Amino acid sequence: MNFLYKCEPNRIATCTNPHPIGAILFPPLQLAFTAPLIAALLALPMSAQVKSESDAPTTSASMSVPDGTPVEMRFAQAVVGSGSNARRDAEDQETPQAEPGDKVRLVAAGDVRSGGVLIVAKGALGQATVTQVKSTLRTFSSGIRLQLDWIEDTNGKRLPLRATATGTPQGMMMFVRKTSAGVVAGPERKGKVQSLTGEFRNAGKESIPAGTRIVGYVQGSVPFEIRKAGGTSLDQALATLTVYRLTGGSGEATAITCDANQIGIVGAQRYLVANLPAGRHSCHAGAGKTLDLVLDADGEYFARIDAKEMSLTVVSVGEGEDAIAGLEQVK
Repeated sequence: MNFLYKCEPNRIATCTNPHPIGAILFPPLQLAFTAPLIAALLALPMSAQVKSESDAPTTSASMSVPDGTPVEMRFAQAVVGSGSNARRDAEDQETPQAEPGDKVRLVAAGDVRSGGVLIVAKGALGQATVTQVKSTLRTFSSGIRLQLDWIEDTNGKRLPLRATATGTPQGMMMFVRKTSAGVVAGPERKGKVQSLTGEFRNAGKESIPAGTRIVGYVQGSVPFEIRKAGGTSLDQALATLTVYRLTGGSGEATAITCDANQIGIVGAQRYLVANLPAGRHSCHAGAGKTLDLVLDADGEYFARIDAKEMSLTVVSVGEGEDAIAGLEQVK
């Protein structure tokens, strides 16, 4: 079966949340009714006057969100520590220094699905609580201890979170570091020496700037009600795949192919965006190893090109957005 692959010409990505929080503004609605029209409306039965948002029937079922389901989030505000470089590292000159008990606003960096069901939508509200702020003298931590509290699911309920893949919710001292794909924060788990040579090497920021990414994990197995509206055609549903390349390799542009269809050519410091039908796909860069993907309808996905090995690696939405912020889109 041949599919049409359509690349978006103008995609803008920044480190800020692409789905802003806040009210949706509706333009003023001005209606002028004549007396006969009002009378005619009043004569209609109530069922004819009220029209639902969708004529499709809605069905519901229940499931459980598995314990430990990862949720990538961004800090929607800076959290300022007490170190001498805290204000600089926060990239914020106005937010006051954090204190124990402060509530910190978070937002989901991307959609979260479980078993193909959308559990948390990109931009959903979340919260963490500051439990300690201490001096960072002669240490590499931020001096900020945080406890992740909750993230809002698609039903408007709060999913409880913790900062580690296993264990229980508790305050964790944060390491914060800058990477080639944005600023990331995570809990100190293995001690200073091990952490600095592992995932959180080069840590040392004394504050958490807005836009920083952090991964939380669902605490416990949480009941979730599935609400589906009928009438959706999976054949017409699309997912968005962004493929990007940083530096490295020979410098030559690489052809990206999915399901035997070339969707674009990506050089160093470039990225492309393609719309693919929901379902299974096989993609590869050049003659490199094939990456098998299962894309959900309306899902957003990112893959990084390792130019040296000619391979594709799936990354999180947050990491992908931060990585392409300084790149040029393939036209």
